[in-house]
Amino acid sequence: MDKRITKGLTTVKSVYIVATIALIVLIYILIDEYNEVDDRKRNSQYTIGLTIKIVGTAKSGNNVFYSYKVNGIQYDGLTHIGYNDYFIIPNGRYYVVYSSKHPDNGEMLIHNPVPYAIQQAPPEGWNSIPVPK
Repeated sequence: MDKRITKGLTTVKSVYIVATIALIVLIYILIDEYNEVDDRKRNSQYTIGLTIKIVGTAKSGNNVFYSYKVNGIQYDGLTHIGYNDYFIIPNGRYYVVYSSKHPDNGEMLIHNPVPYAIQQAPPEGWNSIPVPK
């Protein structure tokens, strides 16, 4: 067989192998993300998160770094928002939904700032977002 054909077949095989590996990794990431969201839905608790800093990204918006505490343990998180999605206040207070079974699995609810009437969350969080009296 001609060396050019053999080299071409080897290149095609390499492309298929890389594409297959990339597809497997993508499927794993999607399943993992689905499981995290499902865990938060099934075991949801709420607490107060504080925005730490906001960092603009080159193409697609801003990354918001935040922290929250559950039973005295601090967890850090990152959420992404579009440039025009919502105005986030630095050092702002927003609700965070997290899994009671895996408190490190949290997500800041950027459209839910904490009212001034609510000063702090109980150590174990709330079962639902509280309504100020």
